[in-house]
Amino acid sequence: MRRMRDENKYYDERQLRIRGRIYLHAFVILIVLFLANALLAGFGVVWMDDALWQTLLLIDFSLTACFIEMIVRDVYIGRDGQGRAAPYIMPLVFILQVLAGGTRERLTEGGKLTDLGARIIIVILCLILFATLVIKKLRDRRNAGEE
Repeated sequence: MRRMRDENKYYDERQLRIRGRIYLHAFVILIVLFLANALLAGFGVVWMDDALWQTLLLIDFSLTACFIEMIVRDVYIGRDGQGRAAPYIMPLVFILQVLAGGTRERLTEGGKLTDLGARIIIVILCLILFATLVIKKLRDRRNAGEE
């Protein structure tokens, strides 16, 4: 608990409120995704056999939406600068994971997503997050240069 308080000292009250709302949005998105998944399963639509990958994908969709909103609203990285390298390294790690997993496997089999397909979707979500961060940084630099 003490560690959480130490991490929060780098954010002002406005940023903490914004982050709280963003976490709420991510939680609501996650609930909607799980309900939609349960509804699809109730109608007999199975889009992936592996329940673990299915759950990881739904969580990753929610987290990606959360992180993108944090980046856009300037509350993603604290004032101390910790965690600046992670968004740049993360896509590379996932791309290496896909390459290490082999490319002979198909993305879909029988209309269902395979493990490789799930890993590729995670890579795409990481790349979207990376692109959002880079675009935001470039826009901030351009705006700072105009002032």
